[in-house]
Amino acid sequence: MEALTGQKTEDKIPKTGNETDEYRETIRRLISSEMKNAIDEDIRNATKEILEEQRKAVRQIVEEHRQIVKQVVEDEKKAVWDRAKELRKAILKLGIYPNQQSSS
Repeated sequence: MEALTGQKTEDKIPKTGNETDEYRETIRRLISSEMKNAIDEDIRNATKEILEEQRKAVRQIVEEHRQIVKQVVEDEKKAVWDRAKELRKAILKLGIYPNQQSSS
């Protein structure tokens, strides 16, 4: 059995210089291809991670801006109502009533 296994291995080993060069070139191409595939996969994975981080950051910024806008709107509503109350008081002090029209 060992003789057969040894012979099969010997059959795979190149016998001439030209065959050795071809074998080496084939191995070099195979290694190069595998390295390129591994690098491409790493790049794809890194790109996916970066995109996901960017999406999360954008979502967070949008949510922060939404909250800021909501707060500003609430503050403005309150300011409008406060100003309306001040105007009512001023109108009452002047003796002008909202239901009364001027006779000019």
